[in-house]
Amino acid sequence: MQAIQNVKTHADTFFLEKYYESIFNKLSTDSEQLKKSAEKFINEFPTKDEFVSWIIKSSPTFIFAFRPNNHDIYEPKTISSTPAKIAMLNMVREAKLYDIDLKIVAIENS
Repeated sequence: MQAIQNVKTHADTFFLEKYYESIFNKLSTDSEQLKKSAEKFINEFPTKDEFVSWIIKSSPTFIFAFRPNNHDIYEPKTISSTPAKIAMLNMVREAKLYDIDLKIVAIENS
């Protein structure tokens, strides 16, 4: 969220450019799954400039997805990790601060 806010308010594209490069580098990985994901991304955004331009023009929705095992994110007392609670609160606060849409989604266990 901070990186996108920096791009939109300060034209600071450094983080997004490095992010693009890290995905591009996965095209030469041994992991077929990573390579396939990277190819899909590069097909969508063939150049860094196209990726950064899309981010600048878009209104992204951030999705925090979690798999409830022994805790319920909607019941903070069930989450024993204080750092996890603080991180989640900060994420919600930053989304409001930057006026970014945030969705919290539970992934069902299969």
